[in-house]
Amino acid sequence: MEKNAKIFKNPDEMIRETVSPGMYLHLSATMSRPNALIYSLARCFQNSNPEFVISMAGIHSSAHALTIAKIVKKMITGFAGDNYPKPSPNSLYSNLLEGKPFELELWSLLSIVQRLMAGAMRLPGFITNSLLGSDLILDKLGKTAFLLPDPGHDPVSKNGSYSPNYKGKKEWTLHIFSP
Repeated sequence: MEKNAKIFKNPDEMIRETVSPGMYLHLSATMSRPNALIYSLARCFQNSNPEFVISMAGIHSSAHALTIAKIVKKMITGFAGDNYPKPSPNSLYSNLLEGKPFELELWSLLSIVQRLMAGAMRLPGFITNSLLGSDLILDKLGKTAFLLPDPGHDPVSKNGSYSPNYKGKKEWTLHIFSP
């Protein structure tokens, strides 16, 4: 163990000491989700408008506490709802497409993981075709997602421009830039 490592008395103390308003936080999506830390984050910053940008595979179960506590400015995810007893909508998110209760950025699970990988490897982005043919790409084009021609095909039209009709086309690859 590191000599400078600190052992905290409880999760709330750790959150208060290590998390600051405005941070980008990624909450893991493993079989052992950080439920205690999610609840602590919600408790420590409830109604204080910390404007967190949070990414996670899905907003469900204990993650609803983040919404109820009103601590999220923007959520980057692939799912918002309930997963038990079956995947279904949750009324907390009935106005997400209007930006309430927070700004939403939807990605596929694969593209979320690829963005995290790019960030971990200190790369500006990741090349993938996982969103091609999906409406999930439409609000990202030219911002965090860019279409690049596949070197094996010639998608240039007769007037020299690239066709805007990318959906389902194999001649495109997609470059996703990390935030």
